[in-house]
Amino acid sequence: MHVKYHLYHIGRTDMPVIPLTSQEISAVTQFIASLHAKAFTPANLDKVDARCPVCGALLEKEVAIKSSLQVAVGGKFYYFECPECKEIFLQDTKGYTRSGYVRDGK
Repeated sequence: MHVKYHLYHIGRTDMPVIPLTSQEISAVTQFIASLHAKAFTPANLDKVDARCPVCGALLEKEVAIKSSLQVAVGGKFYYFECPECKEIFLQDTKGYTRSGYVRDGK
């Protein structure tokens, strides 16, 4: 889930630099987020009423609240499908859209 961060900051590691455009980084990030959502979204959701702003996974607000996977930012509540997504969101609350994907140009 930290793909976008790593792609932007790969120069700080021993890995070779991979020259990617913002659009390419966004596409890779969205693809990996969709894989994460598919892997962690339960098949038996009864009342889908939210979407994780980080990975785009469908979820139930009630389940997220019971699991402490909810935060309020700017008077709006956000719900997450896993603790990792919540942590990523809190590191950059302005960088996420309602669709669950990081904004282009970030």
